[in-house]
Amino acid sequence: MIAWQLFLNPMMLPSGLVLYLVIPLCVSVAVVYKTVRAPSLRRLWIEIPFAVVYMLAGLAALAVALFLIQEYCL
Repeated sequence: MIAWQLFLNPMMLPSGLVLYLVIPLCVSVAVVYKTVRAPSLRRLWIEIPFAVVYMLAGLAALAVALFLIQEYCL
């Protein structure tokens, strides 16, 4: 049995499960971005969920647009 090494033997994930990794990615980007850009840290935990929803909605709109381009324009 081969020991798991990060970049030599990557873990296999089902293809449908990979999309759920977008949510923690958006949360981590929103935390870093809002921490750097927020004028006051008091509103930080109020602004982070809005940024996450904004990013996820943008990714969903981009996915729909690319799907429509692929299906009807090519």
